[in-house]
Amino acid sequence: MNDQNSNEPKFWKGDSVKGFSYGAFAGLITGILNISLWNIPHLGFIVFIAIWLLIGTNPTFKDKRSPEEIKRDNEQHLEKMKEERIAKANAKAIKKQAATEKLDMQLKKNELKLQKQQQLGKVKK
Repeated sequence: MNDQNSNEPKFWKGDSVKGFSYGAFAGLITGILNISLWNIPHLGFIVFIAIWLLIGTNPTFKDKRSPEEIKRDNEQHLEKMKEERIAKANAKAIKKQAATEKLDMQLKKNELKLQKQQQLGKVKK
């Protein structure tokens, strides 16, 4: 016998924890809908068991990455989120600066109009 085969689980070859949580959520929603609409006995429980077994026993649902790869992927994801947050903050700052500059231009324009009106008023007197 191979060492790999002896260490491999015989039944739970997938992700049983994820299967349990997805199954519980789907079973709860199905149960609520069943109570209000269909009235099929134990439908929520049946859906819960079916999803838990499907995800828990199917090896395609298991994460095959090593702990180092998972940690690296997590760090890359956090770095990407940080860069996106910085980019959004910079974009907000640029928009705020542009709005401030626009307001300053309008203020100067209004001041020039006021000065022209005052000069015209002096000339007419």
